[in-house]
Amino acid sequence: MGSLTTTQGHPVSRAICMSNTIQNYRKICDEAIQLANTIKLNFSNPERIIFAGMGGSGIAGNLVKDVADLDIPIEVSKGYTLPSLANSNSLVVCISYSGNTEETLYQFVEAVKRKCAIFSISSGGKLLEWSKKLDIPFVQLPSGYEPREALPYLFFSALSILEKLNLKDYSSGKNEFLNLMEKIDLKRIDKIANDIKDSLIFIYGSTEFSGVLRRIKNELNENSKLIAKVEELPELNHNEIVGYEIFSYPNISVIFLRDVDERIEISKRIEITKNIIRDKVRNINEIWTYGKSKLSKVMSLVYQGAYLSFKLAELKGIDWRRTKTIDRIKQELKSLNTVEKMEKEIEHIR
Repeated sequence: MGSLTTTQGHPVSRAICMSNTIQNYRKICDEAIQLANTIKLNFSNPERIIFAGMGGSGIAGNLVKDVADLDIPIEVSKGYTLPSLANSNSLVVCISYSGNTEETLYQFVEAVKRKCAIFSISSGGKLLEWSKKLDIPFVQLPSGYEPREALPYLFFSALSILEKLNLKDYSSGKNEFLNLMEKIDLKRIDKIANDIKDSLIFIYGSTEFSGVLRRIKNELNENSKLIAKVEELPELNHNEIVGYEIFSYPNISVIFLRDVDERIEISKRIEITKNIIRDKVRNINEIWTYGKSKLSKVMSLVYQGAYLSFKLAELKGIDWRRTKTIDRIKQELKSLNTVEKMEKEIEHIR
């Protein structure tokens, strides 16, 4: 098998450019659902649910929010501080695949202090260690993945918490997604990848898919090493669209996320927007949902977006695994000893 070359001149084997997770997505989703079914909770009836997590781990909370359709509020907290409304009537779900994400650990400690109900999702690290020490329920995920690769385990575990609380049953949506995966046309995504490989990428889609938009952007950033941005409809028709009135952007490719059952108003807005920008950008593409359930729609877009990011890495000769800048930031932050300070607080709580 031949090799590719990066812009720095380093050869990259094609074998490492497409994640095994994508190639075995159906099997991994099956395993993730089975693992999620083993979750046990010791609390019920929260007034609100807060998913606390960063990056490829925390995005699971955004996707659950896209799917949930509940009568109680769901929030996603990204940073060092929990929302002010987090209290003893709140369930805080701390998600960190590595278990060592300092922002998530900080929110974990804060949730303990505020006497929130807590559930942890991790493959190990301090989050798992501290959960065991404090007798906080958790699910331990398989190790060996990059956090963004482990999305099926993270997402289905987070979603299962809603089912264990008897808030909603998502089993039919899970089955629908698993059964339709082989129908997803990845050749269309190959074409899109070739169209956009030398562009800045703008992704537009309905507010209903807010989490999906963020997920695809993040994967293009991390796997493809590309700048990408997202905007939601109808909001972008009230501001960003004016940016196309005078200027053209020949280096920008636009992707619309489309739903076969989208509101007629959203369909019309997309068509109007496409007509306005058609001669202003390099190209316009669309990625469509599959299935009828919200879960199937969300996960079919996530799957296609993930494949797109890995395909772009392959075309550009990039090792998708390496995120040198993120590693650098984490290393330079270590001098603050944030995790060590929190560990002392945990010992005091014990």
